[in-house]
Amino acid sequence: IAKARAKMRGELDQNTMYGCGGDRSFLASNGLTLPEFLEIVWKAGDDNQIILEAVRSRLK
Repeated sequence: IAKARAKMRGELDQNTMYGCGGDRSFLASNGLTLPEFLEIVWKAGDDNQIILEAVRSRLK
């Protein structure tokens, strides 16, 4: 969540990649794409609970 927020703010360290193998694996196992997750995080603002509920609702 923090990594996605940093990506959207343009604050992600240049040595850190949003969309790395770990990100893709996590999201794929939860039925999400990288853009879908960014949208969920953006819409949720600072509310982590909304993000958790959105991810849980997509579990395969």
